[in-house]
Amino acid sequence: MAKFSINLSGQGFRLIVCGNIIEAVRDADIVITATAAKKRQSLFAFADLSPGAFIHAMGGDCPGKIELSAEFINQVKLVVVEYKPQSLVEGEVQ
Repeated sequence: MAKFSINLSGQGFRLIVCGNIIEAVRDADIVITATAAKKRQSLFAFADLSPGAFIHAMGGDCPGKIELSAEFINQVKLVVVEYKPQSLVEGEVQ
């Protein structure tokens, strides 16, 4: 995180370093996930987010890889996918 914040210094915005993922998403209006680990995982729970938060989960990019649990997906108001046939075998709704 230290290197990341140095690399982004001077970009015209303030970077707030958080101690963990829950602290990072707790008060966010928009959350974008992009993980490299090729496994099923749950980065955070639905209850960890502010009401009305927008989630862009783009790290679930291959079969067997998700970032949000089925329990999480079942609690959201709306799920939008780019291409449904592909999304059913890779991505958060597989």
